[in-house]
Amino acid sequence: MPNDQLHEQQRQLTQYVEQLVKRHFPTLTAEDARREGHYVVMGFFSIGVGVEMKRRENMTSLFMSMLAAFIQIVDTHYNKLFNTHLTTFEQDFF
Repeated sequence: MPNDQLHEQQRQLTQYVEQLVKRHFPTLTAEDARREGHYVVMGFFSIGVGVEMKRRENMTSLFMSMLAAFIQIVDTHYNKLFNTHLTTFEQDFF
């Protein structure tokens, strides 16, 4: 979602990272810096940093449906390999 629609904590973190990106890579466009800010924050989430920030509430409905489909695909293959499904805890890390 655009920065102005994010939860306050995530908005602040995203803007902070965006400022760091602009400072270290001044030739990037504002849009590229914004994208990088979002990408870094999502990277934090993927390694378990900041997941308590209600990150899924900041995702668009289209992205959420794509994520749910991706989790289903991973779970199907996981089940074929290990004869068990992903736990809710494991799914939450996506």
